[in-house]
Amino acid sequence: MKRTVSACVLAVLCLAAPLSGQTFSVALLEDSGGPEAPDLSDALLGGCLDHLFAAGFIATNETIGRIGRADFQSSVLGLKSAREGYVDYVALVWIRYADTPSDPPVRFPESLAWRLMRVRDGSALAEGSEKPERFDSGTVEERRERLSQLGKTLAAVWARTLRKERG
Repeated sequence: MKRTVSACVLAVLCLAAPLSGQTFSVALLEDSGGPEAPDLSDALLGGCLDHLFAAGFIATNETIGRIGRADFQSSVLGLKSAREGYVDYVALVWIRYADTPSDPPVRFPESLAWRLMRVRDGSALAEGSEKPERFDSGTVEERRERLSQLGKTLAAVWARTLRKERG
């Protein structure tokens, strides 16, 4: 009888304690004017999510979309779906791919821009852009690994920014 009461009390305490964690969504957007590269974008997104999970975030992603660079500047981009999904933070990543002039052509990321936003009030916490290292050669798997590492690097910047914000 004592064990049953103890088990019931423990169960009630566990159910009563609110579960909380920082929820994070990553929305990767490819340039609508350039070539598509869903396999490379998946690798970049996977690297982001891997690092966010390891840093203790509850992370998810949006379906990879296509959008022009000018539309990426919108301050409300990605906020509606993040709010509907009860997400605390959203990172928007815009990437443009290009093809090398070689035969066969090799697709590579030509430029990348990102913005980290607090969903609650829509404020931008950090943003950046870069020209990723160009890779003209290597197997598809090697190129995917490079982009996965780039995704981990981006997510590390976001995690550091959020640690500073939380104090």
